[in-house]
Amino acid sequence: MANLLRKLFRLIDRSWKMFPLGILFGLGFDTSSEIAILGIASIQAVQGTSIWLILIFPILFTSGMCLVDTADGALMMALYTSKAFARDAVAILYYSVVLTGITVFVSAFIGVIQVLSLAQNVADPQGPFWDGVSAIGDHFEIVGGSICGVFVLVGLVSVALYRPWRRRMEREGRNDGAGSETAIPDL
Repeated sequence: MANLLRKLFRLIDRSWKMFPLGILFGLGFDTSSEIAILGIASIQAVQGTSIWLILIFPILFTSGMCLVDTADGALMMALYTSKAFARDAVAILYYSVVLTGITVFVSAFIGVIQVLSLAQNVADPQGPFWDGVSAIGDHFEIVGGSICGVFVLVGLVSVALYRPWRRRMEREGRNDGAGSETAIPDL
């Protein structure tokens, strides 16, 4: 993908250009929670609720997303710019792989649940498997909290396992010799 989009990637040559790109991404993603908020707002509008009360839901959603995204960005910036972390390229790669892996896993899980829920709504299948899919679909707030917990748990486990893993890799690199492919270079 990087080769195909090389010219597009060159357009973002300054950090401030990430802001408009983020706005475009935000406009392009219609998550199920946003759609649910719009549905709640439209139901309330039909029932004659004041427009100002209806706007509370989207404002609260936007505020929550801003808070979570800002906290995430601040934490990642603090992590990647810390003096101890910035000097260790292997640590940056290690944590990036862990974070990307858990993100892909969670995204795939949510995607599968959404597709199965859609299939369930269209075909109305029966059985214990579909009862489980329905239960998960009915309790997405628990799924969301669990996802946050998984990120924290995996983050703590990856921090605990990094140093022993790094020492083992360095030992194996010394045992294999200086010309070995598995040796970790001094950074």
